[in-house]
Amino acid sequence: MTERPWLKWYPADWRAEPRLRIVSRAARSLWVDIIGLMHEADPYGHLVISGMSPTHKQLAGVLGDSEKDIARLLAELQGAGVFDLSADGTIVSRRMVRDKKKADIAAKNGRGGGSPLLKGWLKPQLNPEDNRQLNPEDNRQLNQEDNRQLKPPDNGGLKPQRPEARGFGPSGQKPMAREPETRVRARVAEAAATPALSEPGWEANSTKWAEFREKLNPNQWLHWFHNARINGSETTLLVLSPFAEEEINKRFSDQLERHFGEPVTVKYAPEEPAKKAKP
Repeated sequence: MTERPWLKWYPADWRAEPRLRIVSRAARSLWVDIIGLMHEADPYGHLVISGMSPTHKQLAGVLGDSEKDIARLLAELQGAGVFDLSADGTIVSRRMVRDKKKADIAAKNGRGGGSPLLKGWLKPQLNPEDNRQLNPEDNRQLNQEDNRQLKPPDNGGLKPQRPEARGFGPSGQKPMAREPETRVRARVAEAAATPALSEPGWEANSTKWAEFREKLNPNQWLHWFHNARINGSETTLLVLSPFAEEEINKRFSDQLERHFGEPVTVKYAPEEPAKKAKP
């Protein structure tokens, strides 16, 4: 946290990002808070607190919101494709991971601050009008009265950054490949999620679903099934976002069919707000 006390922010990029334009103001506000947490996290750009991926309940406690609101707004952000999920279900900002990688490359190639001449990265060139000789190994700071010219650094072959490279990138840009999660991170994330799942939820009313939950990593259940609900039939599952519908069908359809003995239908059905009772 002390190494990164501030964060670069480009207001024009934020306003122009199409994925954030299609979500509610409340969801955008939550994403700003999450960006702040990911800026202080290790690895950078991952939503981890003290090395662990927080559950909805834990995140609600940190940000001062209700667990239900956190779950609803995260589903909205996920449905719009605002963030990625790592192999163990940790929320990841593609933009922040890319920026960190660029910063690391820049630092490695000499953008660590200080005078390049003092650090020995540059060899001073004498002005043709100046007949004095300079030892190439002498890196003493030049007096301004010398009027000698310095050759700019090549920055390790990096090209100047384009304005659009600072933003979220043009629509359709491929996200940077993420490094695979280690086994240690997976065990830590599972340990963090387990306490929140110690009590049964909606699946307790269905023996088959309760058994299926036991077969999954706790974070998998938390991210994909915790906020779902069955509708009429045990094999008809309603989820809160189109993204969740697509991902569950892609990730779990075969496993669900083997477990239930028949195909399981997954449908997007946003949760209707509770109606106020008439006085």
